[in-house]
Amino acid sequence: MSTINRIITKIKMCIHLSKVENPEDESGIPERELTKKVNEKGEKFINEYKIISLIGEGAYSKVKLVEKNGKKYAMKIIDKKRLSHAKKGFGFNKIEDGKIKVNNLLEDAIKEIAILKKCNDKNIIKLYEIIHDNIKDKLYLILEYCSNGTIMTYDEDEDKFQINKNFYKNNNPDSDNSEDEIRKIIRQIVLGIDYLHKNGVIHRDIKPDNILFDENNNIKITDFNVSLLSDKNDDLISKNILGTKYFRPPEVCKNIENDNNNNENNNEENNENNNENIEKNCLKSFIQDVNIIHGKPLDIWALGITSYLLAYKKLPFVENNDDDNEDDYINLFDIIINKDFEIPNNRMSKGFVDFLSKCLIKDPYKRITINEIKKLDWINEKEINLSTIKSSPKIKVSMNEIKSCISFFLRVKMMKIKSLAENLKKKIDGIKIKDTIH
Repeated sequence: MSTINRIITKIKMCIHLSKVENPEDESGIPERELTKKVNEKGEKFINEYKIISLIGEGAYSKVKLVEKNGKKYAMKIIDKKRLSHAKKGFGFNKIEDGKIKVNNLLEDAIKEIAILKKCNDKNIIKLYEIIHDNIKDKLYLILEYCSNGTIMTYDEDEDKFQINKNFYKNNNPDSDNSEDEIRKIIRQIVLGIDYLHKNGVIHRDIKPDNILFDENNNIKITDFNVSLLSDKNDDLISKNILGTKYFRPPEVCKNIENDNNNNENNNEENNENNNENIEKNCLKSFIQDVNIIHGKPLDIWALGITSYLLAYKKLPFVENNDDDNEDDYINLFDIIINKDFEIPNNRMSKGFVDFLSKCLIKDPYKRITINEIKKLDWINEKEINLSTIKSSPKIKVSMNEIKSCISFFLRVKMMKIKSLAENLKKKIDGIKIKDTIH
């Protein structure tokens, strides 16, 4: 009977945990349970959304094109179980004092959901609905569909960047886009970053891959997996190495050379590691030198790199060769820290070059701010002054809202445990009755 009593105690604990409540969600984003069906034509549906095709796939998620009432959406399907067991890569420090802490990729996804639920701006990807599959531990995000794709792509065969074909001047891939066309894109990116910064969101991975065109070539910033939030008014964040290497600012790359010298012997035995481990070995000790940096200048630097790419179809800072080894990472970071970018041709105006120069200032304290960018003559040439455009309503994504997302997932998990526990309790009660009879 002592064994049975211990089981009953565990059951009670499970039932207690299953009572975790989800705080009221004021975002207005509906959350529903999943239903699947197939109609007489053989068409598959997730709730009311007809599945059309697979448009993207990663290690932990898929993206499908779906349709509801004649409107197309992107349905992102997240495998919660796999994400919950996937630890975040090296360099993602836990952040205290009001900053978000992310320990695994599931919590990372939850943080992205919390941001998307509150964002309501024309230049930020929109989340419409969340669907929960509690049987297979999957999450379905119904997102705005951007039919024209990313603003730029990288052609591996030709080893060069190309602006999205829908954005080519006169649909001619061999022609350069005009400065006015490039300015139009940059202005929208600026407005999107401005909205995020005003609402305490540091994107940390601004790059062409995370900037989409909708069907009218309007800009939509997406992918908030590595973004940071703060309940406070400052933008101080814990320095780490997340983000794309070519878009990292000098303050993140600082002191790499010294760390490499200190770890030279350790590096020799890791030459065959993959890219992630290469970065890990190369940067492992460097973070401790400067642990806190300002977040907003990171996005400004990445805006400058992205703008350079749009204008010249090449990166301003690259390593001397394309081998993925530690020396090349060190070389790249040394270039980012110490070298000035070069202007490859005279096709862009002095105003654009001045804008680039202000975005790519090495010192983050001297780097231009988003509010200063909005007042530049070049950014406003032939257009409405960005500083006069009324911003979207201010939002606040609080720690409580992050916790509410987490507690919802915990509650769903505990509901399963409760169901199992209740079934087990019935069996135990049956055992007790038999013992009493005997």
